[in-house]
Amino acid sequence: MNLYDNIHHLYLFMPNGVCIYHHPFKINPEIEPQLVSGGFTGIFSLIQLFTSSQSRIKIVEQEEMTILFEHGEIVSAALITEKNLGLYRSQLKKLIQVIEDDFREELQLFKGNITQFRKIRDYIEKFFEINGNIKL
Repeated sequence: MNLYDNIHHLYLFMPNGVCIYHHPFKINPEIEPQLVSGGFTGIFSLIQLFTSSQSRIKIVEQEEMTILFEHGEIVSAALITEKNLGLYRSQLKKLIQVIEDDFREELQLFKGNITQFRKIRDYIEKFFEINGNIKL
């Protein structure tokens, strides 16, 4: 089974909705990553407002697509996929931890320069794209 084939997009974004990195796994019509991550942040805020809860959304499911969310101390991730697999969530948690460890200072001092996060591609390849299979 090629688990990579189920993944469409990965977005990494700050609490203010700024997308620091977007990785398309499939070539399809592109939606502006800043618009997507800002939308996610808006949805989070609305749901917290309506529910009076500070807990965060972890999953949004539609019949054929799932969006898995993972949240770190500084960065959140959204993985758009066709399958809701625990393995994907596990890899997202690891990815966020490594990014927050390696880019902590840049994330804490972030003023909008997303070019400093280009190296994140290497981490994504490490965690999600090794020979088309997810690395365990």
